[in-house]
Amino acid sequence: MIKNFLSLGVIQLCNYLTPLIILPLLINRLGIEGYGEYCIFISKLILCDSIIGYGFRVSGPTQLSKINDESKIKYLISEIFIAKSIIFLCISSMLIFLINEYQFILLVLYLFGRIIAFEWVFEGLTQMQIPSILHVINKIFQLIIILIFVKDFQDINKAFIAYTLPFIINGLIILLIIKKKYSFNFKKITINRIFERYKNDFNVFISQLGTNLYTTTNVMIIGMVTNNYNAGIYATAEKIYRLVGSISQLFIKSLYPYLGRIYTENKEIYRKELIKFSYLLIILFIIISALTYFVLPFITNSILGIEKYEQRKIIRLLCLVLLLSLPMFALGGLSTYQLVIQNKSKIIRNIVLLFGFLNIILVYICTIYFGIFGASIVVSLTIFFIGMGTYINSIKNVN
Repeated sequence: MIKNFLSLGVIQLCNYLTPLIILPLLINRLGIEGYGEYCIFISKLILCDSIIGYGFRVSGPTQLSKINDESKIKYLISEIFIAKSIIFLCISSMLIFLINEYQFILLVLYLFGRIIAFEWVFEGLTQMQIPSILHVINKIFQLIIILIFVKDFQDINKAFIAYTLPFIINGLIILLIIKKKYSFNFKKITINRIFERYKNDFNVFISQLGTNLYTTTNVMIIGMVTNNYNAGIYATAEKIYRLVGSISQLFIKSLYPYLGRIYTENKEIYRKELIKFSYLLIILFIIISALTYFVLPFITNSILGIEKYEQRKIIRLLCLVLLLSLPMFALGGLSTYQLVIQNKSKIIRNIVLLFGFLNIILVYICTIYFGIFGASIVVSLTIFFIGMGTYINSIKNVN
């Protein structure tokens, strides 16, 4: 678990540091409005990626961690790859009519790279060292492209390429490594097994889709209701929030295999351990939230280099609203994984889908009447209630 923790730590450290360099570069070179347009495009990529990913990134590692037979591992990988490819073809055939040709090409290439990037295989085998190295290279490559080619708003298409190209290359490298290291070759999978996979992972898929309804779609809704400038302001605040929140994944993903094993061995010990780690996580992120708020002036002034006082003031206020929900964001992440371990995916689906749809409706309405502050309050409350709901059910359903 320690090696896995350290590998995930490298990924999260890279996730934390590189945006601190990339974010100010994009804001200063594209402008707040250009950054808003950039974030709207990235939101489209992430939303499509989550649909194609279905529930496989959660169920795949869980199932793989319980398999010792090499042949069964190959069948599982092939099954998930084919299932994702079918969704990819369906999504691509629809998107060709909805977005411009340039964005469509980039989106298709990005999604293809994500399909062949089998990071979940390494996660299931608790061998995160290789994806960790590639993830760091990916971020550095993105940074280099931005530094060299993105100079101003006219280069926004190059900023899109800077985001998508490393994922394509990363996917190809991971596919080659899996084929060489594990002598992997695709197995023939019947259509019945594919449909069975869709059926089994449907609840996780719906819950992840619901998650995107209160995360990824917010910037798109704000951009649609108002303009790219407001989308850029909100996206900047949300990016700071997400960067801080991403620290939680270091703990959650490292605890996931450990708690999963305890659950199968002794449920009473599992319940005690889950409660203990939940309390520790809440306390830790209350401290992290407070520290983040106190350093916000330094972040907006020195790191992001935002010159206009009005912009800095709005971003800080938005961050304050969002940071109030950070402990519940971390707790919700931990609890969601535990409900998967407990085979209670339907509960995740119901909670996240309910609040996800409510979030979309309320963000839309509140943005019209109260602007981006109203939207941020809705998002913060959504995260709070989802975190509380998943935690209560993860404890209650241990049996």
